[in-house]
Amino acid sequence: MAARLLCREGLYEDAVNRAYYAMHLSASALLARKGILVKTHAGLISAIGLYYIRSGELAVEHGRALNRIEILREEVDYTIFNRISMEDVSIVISQADAFIQQVERIIATEKT
Repeated sequence: MAARLLCREGLYEDAVNRAYYAMHLSASALLARKGILVKTHAGLISAIGLYYIRSGELAVEHGRALNRIEILREEVDYTIFNRISMEDVSIVISQADAFIQQVERIIATEKT
């Protein structure tokens, strides 16, 4: 994930952006498998909650992480943001990895 490289280089705000968009793309792929296309970040988060969190296929903490990281991404992208720490970015990357791994497991089981 590009977020790890950016974090290593001290580009923490950019790392948050890339971690979120990695989650966004994997969530979009998951929804597309059900024929669901969304146009907004809020729509994506809502659809993941409706179709995957409610069913138990994705854990509640994955939905919360997607929501929190999207909010943080908006802050670092669009506001004057106090510097984010490497520790905070490490948590974001870890949560993004866990989310993406679970999405990959869901897709793999759908194929069988």
